[in-house]
Amino acid sequence: MFLVRDIRETRVYQEAKEEAIEEERARYLQERLRTVAKFAAYNITPEQIADILDLDLELVLKELATTSS
Repeated sequence: MFLVRDIRETRVYQEAKEEAIEEERARYLQERLRTVAKFAAYNITPEQIADILDLDLELVLKELATTSS
């Protein structure tokens, strides 16, 4: 009999699971990047934004440059 455990061990299942995890990570990062502009509107420094959102300062600066142009 084919069990759920057997399905979870297949390559197709594992690849689909990894893809779903990567998509969720990308979505989570996009949400944080949208928040950067909101914090900047309140005159929070890029360093503080990076610290609060647990992002690299370079990424915050890049996002601020993108949103301000």
